[in-house]
Amino acid sequence: MTAEACKRCHINSGGKVFSPYGIMSRAFKYGIDFVPEPYLLTYDRGDGIMETATIDGDVHAAAGKTCADCHFTGSHKVRFGYHNVAWAHDETPDTFSCLTCHPAKPHAASANSNNLILDSHTDVLACQTCHITHTGGLVSRDLRFPVAPEDNEHFYTFEDVVEYGISPEYRWYNGKSGGWEGVLEGPCPIGPMGSRTGHETGDGSKISPFKPYEAMLWFDILVGQPVPYILEDFFVDGDLETAADRGMEASGWIPDGTSYNFALRRALGIVFGFPMICPLQISHGIQSGENALGYNVQSCSFCHSEGSPFWEHLGYPRDIENRLKNLW
Repeated sequence: MTAEACKRCHINSGGKVFSPYGIMSRAFKYGIDFVPEPYLLTYDRGDGIMETATIDGDVHAAAGKTCADCHFTGSHKVRFGYHNVAWAHDETPDTFSCLTCHPAKPHAASANSNNLILDSHTDVLACQTCHITHTGGLVSRDLRFPVAPEDNEHFYTFEDVVEYGISPEYRWYNGKSGGWEGVLEGPCPIGPMGSRTGHETGDGSKISPFKPYEAMLWFDILVGQPVPYILEDFFVDGDLETAADRGMEASGWIPDGTSYNFALRRALGIVFGFPMICPLQISHGIQSGENALGYNVQSCSFCHSEGSPFWEHLGYPRDIENRLKNLW
């Protein structure tokens, strides 16, 4: 077990996070809203602005489920759900989904008056789309420079901005990442495949919720990719140049055996600071049916109405979008 292996999951997977007691902490995995009951959290966004938000509970946490119930496969291997944070992948493939435990048509026994209509939507809507109402955590990060640890902290980190109680964005997603579909928005090399193609192309996409995320990073124009880091060099030693050199050499984006010189390429302008807009898929903060979006009377109008933000990133032609907004 190395420091790099630990930090692969515990520092680079989506943003700052709180403990179950409402205290901001960098001790555990960042960016997970997984607590049994909702509570108020007052926090510093990272830019000196204090805000208070309600952190939503999660029905799985309330039922006593732990991270290991869904994500542990033995031999210290972690199984991930459908997400698109490429740096956090372990050797175990991303195969976990809601269907592992729940039926494909889950609303038959629901008290929701529109339960049959909702079941007819499950071929295009991921469960999380209706059952996650808010999200939070990291919304902005500057990945260009390591920030030295303070007080009792042990690792270098980034300059971050966090925010909670924000509404998700909705996009087509087929559980795969690494695509450039969001190039006109960012680009985002770890973005969701299917985000601009959608279900109609037969790529297996469903409409899924995402957290908006922006980052500043180093981009190599000749390689055509952002500069990745070896996490141990960056987070443990704060050595940006070594982290970048070793990261690019291990990335597979340059020929095997080729040495990379981050400092020289940056001095020549080949590597430069670049803004990236990247939606991060979310699966925690699951609400029970009565707390889900549009329960009963508003089940349809939450999405199928004029002014609904639901359609913004789904790529429908304007005439079809207008028809879908005015079904009722």
